[in-house]
Amino acid sequence: GFQGQATDIDIHAKEILRAKPGDALAVGRIDGRLGRGTIVALDESALELEVVLEREPPAPLPVTLALALPRPPSLRKVLQQATALGVKRFVLFASARVEKSYWQSTGLAPAALREQLLLGLEQAVDTVVPRIEFARRFRPFVEDELPRLATGAAILVAHPGPVAPPPAPAS
Repeated sequence: GFQGQATDIDIHAKEILRAKPGDALAVGRIDGRLGRGTIVALDESALELEVVLEREPPAPLPVTLALALPRPPSLRKVLQQATALGVKRFVLFASARVEKSYWQSTGLAPAALREQLLLGLEQAVDTVVPRIEFARRFRPFVEDELPRLATGAAILVAHPGPVAPPPAPAS
């Protein structure tokens, strides 16, 4: 079983899920398997679960999402939603429009990034935490890293603004 101090999970189980002993909750081990946790005890100070982890997490989406570092509130949304869709690798790069101050944002602290990724994993019912890489210089990223990312894969470019017709598909 699993037993621990009162946490946000305990509060969520009691107040949002209205769980009680005997109820089963979906659980997972970070970077591990998924399963069910049956509530053995739930009170003001602790949640005790009998946990069975019987299945593997979903297969990763074969996509790397590379994006110019957005404003911190937008970055939080992108990380959560793309993680929920199955993206397992992010590359954040600099561009002429990226404010230098964004690179010093508290939103780029490892704990802040992890929090957003975990929220996305909850939505995806997944446990494998995505990787986030940083390319602080645009030209080296485009010349050196981008071709490696695209080895054997298509590169799709999204840009806000007027849209040109897409090129003919490659053979």
